[in-house]
Amino acid sequence: MIGISKITGYIPQKYVEMEELATARGVDPQKFLIGIGQEKMAIVGGNEDSVSMALNAGKRLIEDLDPKEIQAIKLVILATESSIDEAKASALFLEEYLDLPKNARYLELKEACYGATAGLNLAFERVTLHPDEKVLVIASDLARYGLNSKGEVTQGAGSIALLVENRLDLALESLGKSTYHAENVSDFYRPMGQKEAIVDGPLSNETYLRFFKTVFEDYFRQSSLAPSDLKLINFHLPYTKIGLKALKEVADQVDDSKYESWIDLFNQGKAVNAVVGNIYTGSLYLNLLSNLLSGQVEENDLLGMYSYGSGAQAEFFVLRSHKNFDSSSFQTMLQKRQGISVENYEKHYCEQSYDLEQKWTSEGIRSGDFYLKSVENGNRKYDKA
Repeated sequence: MIGISKITGYIPQKYVEMEELATARGVDPQKFLIGIGQEKMAIVGGNEDSVSMALNAGKRLIEDLDPKEIQAIKLVILATESSIDEAKASALFLEEYLDLPKNARYLELKEACYGATAGLNLAFERVTLHPDEKVLVIASDLARYGLNSKGEVTQGAGSIALLVENRLDLALESLGKSTYHAENVSDFYRPMGQKEAIVDGPLSNETYLRFFKTVFEDYFRQSSLAPSDLKLINFHLPYTKIGLKALKEVADQVDDSKYESWIDLFNQGKAVNAVVGNIYTGSLYLNLLSNLLSGQVEENDLLGMYSYGSGAQAEFFVLRSHKNFDSSSFQTMLQKRQGISVENYEKHYCEQSYDLEQKWTSEGIRSGDFYLKSVENGNRKYDKA
């Protein structure tokens, strides 16, 4: 079987409470907590970037692999829209700092929040052709919309790592079928050199929902499966409330009891997304991880996957769940985070820069985790705390 054998992630140690942010912005907290569906937002300072977070997710994924298994990794894909270089693939930092094989391909992929799904499909296809190889796919991003902006509440940061291979004891099996939809839509973009994204919120929401209905219906027109065969649906979640809106779009595809079950399972399974925020390319896979951690996924369950990237590209596919996995370390990481004030969040936000010369300490980084140590003539160096 071909699929995902391991999935884990990295979430920064600091967060800000949405209730406190709402109060500081003069907004009714219920608008953030209920209207948007977010409770906390992961925060990074200047000493973390998309590469350091990818290193930390990758480190956690490979830490219990033996040397032979690591040498079987022949393709490494880093999906991000928070790239640190206009030419060099950020995945190459993983080769050095994680001591990955040199006789492998290292790529960086970009298509807004869809990039990791593109990488995952490349991984499935690679392992289909070369069943003795493994592929490491990492999604890593910092979502930035600006302080006191309309999109501020949908920020976040984090990284998700997935290992794709051919083996009998997979965590998640690929069914090998996807449906896609793409249009040139200016709902969200970030011009070269600009730190914050430009977003048309209403257009982005409308496109997300329209694309979901399109790829969902296309999938079941082309598949022997029926919508009611799905245990639940995982979503790309820039904010968790949009998942409920998406489910409403396909309520007529199933009976009332199945729809109510989807709603109930979604509300239970959004927990991690609600306390981390939007992590762009990793958001769908954070929702998948959240559902796996919730205990509501059983062996042989069929899990719908809706991937959306602004600009815009969407895809729907289905995974079959198999064995359980040890989630204790990821849960511990979430539980041992540190809440900070809105003032300190604003300070950390302004620390993030693309300066060609800078130095950082390991302040706020967990022991043993990677951080951005310095930038010298634009070249970034990383170290462990």
